[in-house]
Amino acid sequence: MDLGTLLTLFQYFHAVPNKLGYIAFIILSYSLFLDWIQISNEFYNDIHTKAITCKHLYEGNRCETPIPAMVEQCVRWYTCAQTRNISGTLIWAEVVKRFVNSVLALELRAMVLITINVFILLSFIDREIFRQFLDILKDAIRFVVICITIVFCVRIISFAHL
Repeated sequence: MDLGTLLTLFQYFHAVPNKLGYIAFIILSYSLFLDWIQISNEFYNDIHTKAITCKHLYEGNRCETPIPAMVEQCVRWYTCAQTRNISGTLIWAEVVKRFVNSVLALELRAMVLITINVFILLSFIDREIFRQFLDILKDAIRFVVICITIVFCVRIISFAHL
């Protein structure tokens, strides 16, 4: 994402009447941008280190004129030494993986507090989202109650037949 795109987004969200949503978007975008930079640097350093190692092995084993038994390995070292690109999708996948792992590593109490805070924030941003969440929660509670009732009735019927 270049500076022009960020400036356009900034101007668009600055005109949005919901300032809390705008602030949340800016914080999240900046955080993801910093994660992207850190992970892409880690990947670049890893690929660069592997490329130097492969180049050293290629030159050390005299692969310019390889013996027949070493041809396949020399080709692998040469290919490894020429690697320079990092897939953007690979970086985003790593960003998402690290985020999910950090959330899953939290204690239950912290996850509950974060969830409550997110829903409070969503209620300020868009009340309709909060209402939809409450409807989903009501449906989930009804489903659990129906399941418990069915299990309880099946147990009573099976116990009565004994």
